[in-house]
Amino acid sequence: MNTKICIVIGLLVIAQVSLAVERIVPTDASGNLKYNDTHYRVENNRIIPTDAAGNLKYDQTHYRTEGKLTIPTDASGNRKWTETHYRTEGNNIVPVDASGNRKWTDVHYRIEGNKTVPVDSSGNRLWNQTNFTIKK
Repeated sequence: MNTKICIVIGLLVIAQVSLAVERIVPTDASGNLKYNDTHYRVENNRIIPTDAAGNLKYDQTHYRTEGKLTIPTDASGNRKWTETHYRTEGNNIVPVDASGNRKWTDVHYRIEGNKTVPVDSSGNRLWNQTNFTIKK
């Protein structure tokens, strides 16, 4: 499926990427797959948490995209107002509250190719955080 998406999942952010996105996989900073971490599949502007085999995880936060915003939801699509939302600003992804106010102390992200790189609010890379890679 070709779609323009803004994705944030826990510490994952992949934003405004026009690709044939099917799944998103967690990796360490070296690109090694983290099998036990949550994986995701993308369907119709929804981001669905799964295990490495693709089995749905109902109890975890799901997401939907609305323009440059990524909105946390439950498995039924109901918005979770108190969880962190994200918005894209160029190649940067910034955490915001439900009203759009920037959360300076939360992890920010920078898009590098088909990966997201966790950074602090000044753009310094956070090496100990999970990276994510878009897979077609």
